[in-house]
Amino acid sequence: MSKLFNNIFPSFGVKNIAVYYWVKIFSLAFFIIANWLFFVLEFISPAQMGILESVSFGIGMLLEIPSGAIADLLGKKITVQIGLLMQTVGIGSFMLTPISTWFIIFGNIISVAGFAMISGSFEALAYDSMVETKTEKYYDLVAARTGSIFPAVTIGSALIGGFLWRYNIYLPWLATTIFMLIALILSFQFTEPTVDTFKFSWQQFIKQNKTGLRELLHPEIKKYLPVLIAILASFYMWSTGIVRIFMGEQFSYNGETLSYLVSGVMIVSSISIFYLDKIKMLLGDNKGIILLTVLGSFGWLLAGFFSESLIIGAIIFLLLIVTGELSEPWRSTIINKHIDSKYRSTVISTLQFFIQLPYVLVAMFFGFMIERQLVQSFYFLVGVVMLVAVFFSIQYKVRNKLSAKFLNN
Repeated sequence: MSKLFNNIFPSFGVKNIAVYYWVKIFSLAFFIIANWLFFVLEFISPAQMGILESVSFGIGMLLEIPSGAIADLLGKKITVQIGLLMQTVGIGSFMLTPISTWFIIFGNIISVAGFAMISGSFEALAYDSMVETKTEKYYDLVAARTGSIFPAVTIGSALIGGFLWRYNIYLPWLATTIFMLIALILSFQFTEPTVDTFKFSWQQFIKQNKTGLRELLHPEIKKYLPVLIAILASFYMWSTGIVRIFMGEQFSYNGETLSYLVSGVMIVSSISIFYLDKIKMLLGDNKGIILLTVLGSFGWLLAGFFSESLIIGAIIFLLLIVTGELSEPWRSTIINKHIDSKYRSTVISTLQFFIQLPYVLVAMFFGFMIERQLVQSFYFLVGVVMLVAVFFSIQYKVRNKLSAKFLNN
């Protein structure tokens, strides 16, 4: 049995890594992933939810900065446990909403803040545990396998979440809270690594971000930058918070049927990721990421024109999820190819800031756009902006080719 687990999950023999896998599985089981907003809108307006999302994610982004300092002060194990506890309490609080709508505000902010606490500390705990056992050379395999866990868990939890929603709208919340609580209990099996490969400091933080910004403007990355930010920021904005569920409602999906749609489309997305290497070989990085951005823009443009059609809604979800899921590993390929290894994590974290920022800014106004029936105009605008990013990327490449030709002559 142990050999089987080691084959499926690399380094499963390292105690902390075995616990890491199990905590990941249970903490990613969001049975509410496709129906949580339908629940919340029973109690507050879209405009109120938009403002709350913006504030919550803004707090989350700010908390990711000192979370490293907290991990240094308290230890990575305790920091992860605090984050899991906050998520458990935050998600569980939503079930108390009939008592007071303040539980929505409390639950949303606490759960997002909990995620920010875990971000970085969880992976650092795993890596330091492998350094301690001298197995760090296998960390990339562990990271890749945990990355493949997410689609599988999402597919299963979305499917079950839709089934639970049919019987009672509180059941997906209860199931998610229970699984998060199990993750918290399992986290007590972690042991704090004796090695520490990273110590947080504000000076180092500022230096890293300056370096990340400089490396992002590296000529070989710069040509990809407009389309990378366009496809990744639009996908983050669509998949992370309220946009995806509002769009599903626009095409007549409800808490149950949208769960089934997300589960089905994620299966197609997982299959497409399996063939990603072949797609890269066929298209190359430049054509590939541009094609993904164009296809993603078509999804947004279609959402700007159509509504109340289950079939067109399914096509749009397919376009947005598949292009978004393919673009994330493709981003890693481009950065790994052109950025020195000592700068990669810094570049990724800097790029991630620019990917997340648009949603924080847009969420505040998104609810108002829903109430004023302007949301389809917004979808159309996003599609246009993505096509403009494609234009700039192509123009940059053409200009560089002409400059090189001129210099050669």
